[in-house]
Amino acid sequence: MIATASVRRFRSLVCTLALASLTGVALADVPAALDRVPEGFEGAIAIPNIEKLEATLAKIPEFDRMLKSGGASIEAKGSVDIFDWAKRPGVNKNGSVALFSMPLDAAGKAAAKAKKAADEKGDEAGDESPDFGGDAMEAREKMMEESARVLVLVPVSDYKAFVQGLKGNPVDAVAEVTLDLPELPGENENAADEAAEEGSQKAYARNIGGGYALMGVSKKTVEDFKPVEGKLKTHGEFLGATGRKIADDAMVLIIGNMAEMKDGIQDNFKNLEKNPQLAMATAGAGEQAKKGLEMIELVANNFARDARVGIVGVGLDDKGMWIDVASQFNKGTELAGFFQDKGNVQPLLQKLPTQTFVAMLAMDTAGAGMKKLMTNLAKQGGDDAGAMLSSLTAADKVDGFGWMMGASPAGLMGLFSSTSSFTMVKDPQAYLGEVKKSYEAMNGKTIAGMTFKTSYTSAASTIEGTKVDSYTVSQTADPNNQEAQQALMMQGMMGGGGPSTGMYAPVEGGVVATYSKNNLLMKEAITTAGSSKGVATTDEVKMLQSYLPADRTMEGYVGVKPVMEMALGAMMMFGMEIDITLPEKITPIAFGATTNDGAFRARVFVPHDVMTAIGEVSKSMQEGMQEGMQEGMQDQMAPGGDEEEGKAPGF
Repeated sequence: MIATASVRRFRSLVCTLALASLTGVALADVPAALDRVPEGFEGAIAIPNIEKLEATLAKIPEFDRMLKSGGASIEAKGSVDIFDWAKRPGVNKNGSVALFSMPLDAAGKAAAKAKKAADEKGDEAGDESPDFGGDAMEAREKMMEESARVLVLVPVSDYKAFVQGLKGNPVDAVAEVTLDLPELPGENENAADEAAEEGSQKAYARNIGGGYALMGVSKKTVEDFKPVEGKLKTHGEFLGATGRKIADDAMVLIIGNMAEMKDGIQDNFKNLEKNPQLAMATAGAGEQAKKGLEMIELVANNFARDARVGIVGVGLDDKGMWIDVASQFNKGTELAGFFQDKGNVQPLLQKLPTQTFVAMLAMDTAGAGMKKLMTNLAKQGGDDAGAMLSSLTAADKVDGFGWMMGASPAGLMGLFSSTSSFTMVKDPQAYLGEVKKSYEAMNGKTIAGMTFKTSYTSAASTIEGTKVDSYTVSQTADPNNQEAQQALMMQGMMGGGGPSTGMYAPVEGGVVATYSKNNLLMKEAITTAGSSKGVATTDEVKMLQSYLPADRTMEGYVGVKPVMEMALGAMMMFGMEIDITLPEKITPIAFGATTNDGAFRARVFVPHDVMTAIGEVSKSMQEGMQEGMQEGMQDQMAPGGDEEEGKAPGF
């Protein structure tokens, strides 16, 4: 049996390879090491080039600190170089690395299926008594079995030197080697016990030719592996056009074969409401929490049913880091039908006001697939959701929408005072008629313990020569409904708890709205929609857009500094003493998603100054907490320091 520590050490290698993948090397196509990975793999991680790893990361302060510390506390452990393994003799630093897992064989799948059936039969019989020891043992055995199926292709220029550097005998057909790797966070928790465990750092290596060494923790798996080559084209076709685009500028490529992962995904998301951890986390949330878990389960099952491949790509340069998440769906499936058409959100963003924002989102729904998806979402929520979400009520008429929450001087208390939106429709007046119907339909409804009273007035005022409609929504909470009371409390924190008000106005090509009766904001919204010179034309947004994929169906931004300011303001409201000076400028986080030919791709771009600012704020808060604790201890220890007339000493 493979030793526990051996598995953990091999996982260290996996983690090291993943960290090492954040190199700034552009790929012409999929990484070269995939040429030697067999078809039908379960999952794979591919890295294009080792030599540029440390040099690229060292140029960026945040990652340079990570490299030098190995992700752990410098004070506690000293400086550790996580790339030490790649500097050893015999490693081809210009080579490509691949880590992959092969699926269970037929016998293994049959055994797993039988065990699953037996477990489900036991659950139906009501055998729910906890067996913590048995569960822990089962989890341990599963981890060992999964680790035994993981193999790594390491590029070598001198196999003999590579194996000797790992204290192995290169003459052996399968050499036993020692993975004397740097510790990663959590790896030294049981170091004393594991150091004495026989074979705790052992793995196996084999020369498969073509400049590659094959490594794994299972000797049998390494021994039985049948080397292949010439698989690069096959894997490229498997990824699809969207996957290949991600590979073009990814520094690490993670691939999941959904045909092999389908059962595992569906099992993990089955009966979420019965999961003890989730049950504890959602305790008191009532029916809404149950519906949310059911929706998550539905999405996961549909994804596993329709997806062919799941792809994650990671990239890095001198401005920031990006992560791509994508999937190519099988032709003819429901999800493939949703994601057929290319998008263009630029006209929507051009019609949103130019202002400092907390968050911003735009979505192109002109394509037939997206219209169907939005209509299905409205139906999934039922009549109540349809009444509350006017933009979904008329999904067949909406070609896109943009929404912006502007930063408010009042912070959380004024979130919606600077919020506006633009909805793209061919007939603005007809759409406003649908909006009015949705407010009227909501009047008197009780949803999750909240009873709504609504009013909608057409042509309530005139701004910039445009007739403007207005609405008011007030809510009464059922005192015996916990969900309603929680919603009321949250509403009070974010806006004072009074009625919600807002305005709608028709403009050329659509409808603008504000989520408060803010005449100045409505004036700006009408003017910007007419000029199409909104937030998308600013230099900052243009720079961020250059990092997002082309032909975007969705696009969004998070204003990191306004969010931080609101968070710090809220902490001060609750009595916390905060002495933090934020940087004058923090670049927003950007998000963009594409749909095309049955594939969906989303990218998040995080600028380096965001990570720096978060690190500085975290450091300042920790120092402040330590100082507060020290001052408190000094006050307690000072003679008479806590004593007042008629009051007992603090100690």
